[in-house]
Amino acid sequence: MNIDFKTCSIDELLENKDLISIINEKHWILKELLTREDKSKVISLLFENFLENTNEDVLRIISSQTHSDVFDDLIKQNFQGIIKACINTNNVDMLSNFTDRYFDLLLDNFDLLINDKKFPKNLAYFLKSVYEEKIFNRYKNEILDAILDHLINDPNETVSFDYLVMDFFIYLNKMSDDYIEKNVDKFIAILNNLTKKINVDRLEATEDEPAFILNTIAKKARKIKEIDEFLNSNIDFVISLFTNLNKEKLKNSSYSTYLELINDLLKQEQKELKDLECYNGGFSSVMIIGDKVLKTGEKNTYEIPYDKRFLQPVIREYIKSERKCRGGYYDVHECVEVYERVDTENITDDDVYLVFKELLEKGILWADASPRNLGRLLKPNKVYLKDAYSMIDGKKEDYYVDDENVGFIKIDNVKKEVLQKGDLVITDLDEIYNIRSLSLVDEIKEKISDGWNLDKYDVDRFIRKNYLIDPCNDYCNYMQMYLDEQKSIISNKKI
Repeated sequence: MNIDFKTCSIDELLENKDLISIINEKHWILKELLTREDKSKVISLLFENFLENTNEDVLRIISSQTHSDVFDDLIKQNFQGIIKACINTNNVDMLSNFTDRYFDLLLDNFDLLINDKKFPKNLAYFLKSVYEEKIFNRYKNEILDAILDHLINDPNETVSFDYLVMDFFIYLNKMSDDYIEKNVDKFIAILNNLTKKINVDRLEATEDEPAFILNTIAKKARKIKEIDEFLNSNIDFVISLFTNLNKEKLKNSSYSTYLELINDLLKQEQKELKDLECYNGGFSSVMIIGDKVLKTGEKNTYEIPYDKRFLQPVIREYIKSERKCRGGYYDVHECVEVYERVDTENITDDDVYLVFKELLEKGILWADASPRNLGRLLKPNKVYLKDAYSMIDGKKEDYYVDDENVGFIKIDNVKKEVLQKGDLVITDLDEIYNIRSLSLVDEIKEKISDGWNLDKYDVDRFIRKNYLIDPCNDYCNYMQMYLDEQKSIISNKKI
């Protein structure tokens, strides 16, 4: 390029404006022009050239607050061109740079985005933005039609969780029941398409997405008959999302187990599928049906010593399943559990420490100690099943679950105690370790008495080395609380 964009005359610029058509030079030229004293006049004359076949670097400069004095009026006058430029760069997220300052203009021209064939892939930003309500109110019909058209026009495309799936369910969640009922055929058509397309595997969905989908469908099914019918006719879809397992792989492994459990719990609790609530954690999924909690996920520990502080399972057992990893599948053992519901609100660190210390001094390490894994009983810690009981000497007794059947190791001379309503219990029985074989507590107290300045990391290293286990680190802060307490007790004794 022979022209000096910093010093040449306006006439020279206009005579050579076709040079700006070289895409990879656009942002460099624009930066040069912005150093000129007459930059506002020059850029005003050449602005449309920068919007043709543009790139992200140019859009970033135009949307920059640094140069708002130059571009503000030009952006308003050429906003349709800016939208088209954003579409052409296949990066509608770039519009977020314009949204705060020019939302009304964006709203007036939103149909340009909807009519773009890439719109379903770029919907997420607008559905999750602070402006979603205004967009919905004005364009809800067009958005619904665009999603449906995409699914129909791409019947063989596998839909993963990167776009459209979550966007549609966010959209469904935001829509009023009246609107859904008026357009229920379209919503059911989309749901039916998605059940065929979604290929659920744990690596494809983020932690909370499957639960959000199930809760959204269930919430709408409580009000809208057609969605309730969809839910009941697609229980394989429900189980696939709940377990985060591909439907084909699920049918070959554990599908029948989950189907039987869910149907039994619905019957026991006199509930329907639309009454369910779901939650996802990092390693497990939870489905609440009435007063029962169905939980599934991989476990680091299964056989654990019994303690009164453990929420009594109705069912707790391993079943064989499969997980996706690097394009293939590997066998895993899912732990399937059924419990009574507990109150998990307002659990404090003091509550957790109380239980952590109590277990530690009994020779049990709760390595996943956390408020999220503790609850208060809503009824005594026993098994509750309607129309189910044990007969002992011809008398009706409480329903009994054998410890060994739910993975509890029987410990001699441990008297069973049933905790009552309001008492604290551990709700997640993973990362529970039996450390009775070596007296960790005695070792800690002895070293502190001998003047050792132990901290939580010293104890963690000792546990890993001497017990040959690899616990998570959640317990370490509570271990530090225990160490500090013991140091204080031993120090006061010496005084």
